[in-house]
Amino acid sequence: MKIHRIDKIGGIILIIVFVGYFGINLGVRTIGFIPYNFKSDDMYPTIKNGDRIVLYKKAYRNRFPAKGDLVGLFLENNGKLFVRRIDGISGEKLIVDGKSIELKKDDYYVISDNKTVLSNESRIVHLSNIVGEIVLIHSGREWKIKSIRK
Repeated sequence: MKIHRIDKIGGIILIIVFVGYFGINLGVRTIGFIPYNFKSDDMYPTIKNGDRIVLYKKAYRNRFPAKGDLVGLFLENNGKLFVRRIDGISGEKLIVDGKSIELKKDDYYVISDNKTVLSNESRIVHLSNIVGEIVLIHSGREWKIKSIRK
């Protein structure tokens, strides 16, 4: 009988843990923070392969991306999140590979921090492709927190 009781208590604890985990995860996602495991060297040394990052989806609800912002974006329809740095903003004129480029309304020029990544990884993206801003990076024992601008 005692074994049955321990199993029952263990089951209850397991249910509480699962409900708590999913409840917290759902709560965090509801307010706009999405955690990701970063699986790329594109943003090295800022973000390393295997780092954990948090994307704030509501960052650009009341403001536009600024130069230097780390942003999450979807470039293709494969569901893969890319992280890039904003290097050019709407209305700006840039010289890229010897060519003059003027960014149109709601266009942004994004780059990779990793200088060994091919130049085609730098590109013009539309505001609609930008999902949010990277506000937290967890690398090993180190936390990098970016303040959320209003």
